[in-house]
Amino acid sequence: MSTPATPPNDAPQAALDDEHVQAAAPSQRGTFGLFIGGTALALVLAVGAILIFGGKDEPPLPSEPQAFELKGHFALMKSATGAAVKGECEGYRGYDDIAEGSQVTVYNASGKAVALGVLKDSDYVGGVCSFRFAVPEVPAGDEIYQVEVTHRGKISFSDEAARKGDVSLTLG
Repeated sequence: MSTPATPPNDAPQAALDDEHVQAAAPSQRGTFGLFIGGTALALVLAVGAILIFGGKDEPPLPSEPQAFELKGHFALMKSATGAAVKGECEGYRGYDDIAEGSQVTVYNASGKAVALGVLKDSDYVGGVCSFRFAVPEVPAGDEIYQVEVTHRGKISFSDEAARKGDVSLTLG
């Protein structure tokens, strides 16, 4: 009786295949784990970058414009002033609504009143009453602002002039 002959390479090959399969299984699991871990890490980094830097195609969200204080000067000319003492200016003969404490109103570009202040720190020099005013919390965001002392009419100023304090009014 003869035993079937097995090629000499068969047995070692089968053993090698079994070892290869057993050795490959943990390696494949490790590779799969690294793939999942790497993918998760990439996803976390991408979401973090979007949150920090914003989307590339989307414009950044506009921030709320900041309010500012509008400062200026108001002069009541000689013809409208009465006998004034330095530091106590006031108007007369139809201008008696002008004095320290008189209302200063700031309007936005569409004509809506947005902030209030008062005339203060008057000074009488050369027959002219000069006042200063500061109107706090003027909402930013308009290109033009209008300023009015009491009911004497609105005068327009650019946003830049309003923010720099380049607001100067005269009456009389």
